[in-house]
Amino acid sequence: MVGDAQVASVVDTIGVLGPYPELFPNAPGDAWGPWRERHSNLFDGDSWRLPFRSFVVRGRGATVLVDTGVGPAGGGDWMPDREGRLLDGLARVDVAPDAVDVVFISHIHVDHVGWTHAFPRARILLHRLGWELANARGERDFIRRNLLELAGRVETVEGEAEIATGVIAFETPGHSPGHMSLRVGDELVLLADVAPHPAQLSEPSFVFAFDDEPDVAVQTRREVLAAYGDRILACPHFPGAGFGRIDGGVWAPLT
Repeated sequence: MVGDAQVASVVDTIGVLGPYPELFPNAPGDAWGPWRERHSNLFDGDSWRLPFRSFVVRGRGATVLVDTGVGPAGGGDWMPDREGRLLDGLARVDVAPDAVDVVFISHIHVDHVGWTHAFPRARILLHRLGWELANARGERDFIRRNLLELAGRVETVEGEAEIATGVIAFETPGHSPGHMSLRVGDELVLLADVAPHPAQLSEPSFVFAFDDEPDVAVQTRREVLAAYGDRILACPHFPGAGFGRIDGGVWAPLT
């Protein structure tokens, strides 16, 4: 619970993205030992094993789904053997697809938009730059199916925008054009991919290979930590349920 809002974490799938040295190319070779001890479930040998999840915010006059995972199994070439579990997970927290009022897309990457087509009533909100990127890359099946074919329900936002009572979207650039995060009340920040790995909250200079603007992403992490480091910080790729606090300079899951 965050004030009078309930926030639930729902996993779509878990998969191996690739070797740590390739995904975080400027991290020292010995950097990952302590993180293996803290979060062994984020490791498959020397590779990064991570969850792909969404968050649901309820109780502020709307049901908001934050990102929509990778999508149905067999729905594309990216992780084709995955299990698409998002709808089953939403059912376990009593959220039916037609009960979702708002789908908020933090950014236009395949693992954040895959089930958007499954929510027939929802307004679809994303940054203007994200929508422009979707239109520029419309030949990709996951973008066409989950955004362009739903264009009549798409609304764009910029700067800071209250997408539901007490739920504020704000710009966090660097990872992808139009990348945004969410503040929920005064206690919780849903980071999206500001820091895909918890190590980056201790070492903001660790660059993720999929950051479009690495220097901007590093600066954004530092700014987010300075502004919100005392709040609950959640990410779709963090261990546990994704919720945690920074304790002694290290992000630790809430128990």
